[in-house]
Amino acid sequence: MNPAETAVMGLLSCLVLVSIVWGHVRSPRWPTLVLSLVGLFLYLFLLRLLFGFPVPHVQVVKSSTQSNFLPVAAAMFVFMVLGMVAESFYHYFDTPAQTRRFDLGTFVKPFLVSPLVFMPSSASLENANLDL
Repeated sequence: MNPAETAVMGLLSCLVLVSIVWGHVRSPRWPTLVLSLVGLFLYLFLLRLLFGFPVPHVQVVKSSTQSNFLPVAAAMFVFMVLGMVAESFYHYFDTPAQTRRFDLGTFVKPFLVSPLVFMPSSASLENANLDL
């Protein structure tokens, strides 16, 4: 992963950790806390094995096909975010008006977690020499 991807992954990992701890402070459930922390650390360990996270790797562009990957990755990320917003609105308007309630935590959590999945996926696609 390049330095920008590494910085985003590190920041979002910290935010997910804060979210896990904050959820435990609001309603203490030890099994949930332990499983969430183990899951997060297993994910970070897997990133370490596959991509060397948190050490950023600067890659030299070898051909002109890799130089146009950034706009494609940015477009995929924007459409992923728009899909999450649409899903949130869908569930919000799908509930009856009497019980409809907007929960900021439920809205924000996917935005914290999705880049954790998107960044390694896009980094592996960049090196796969695929025509997107």
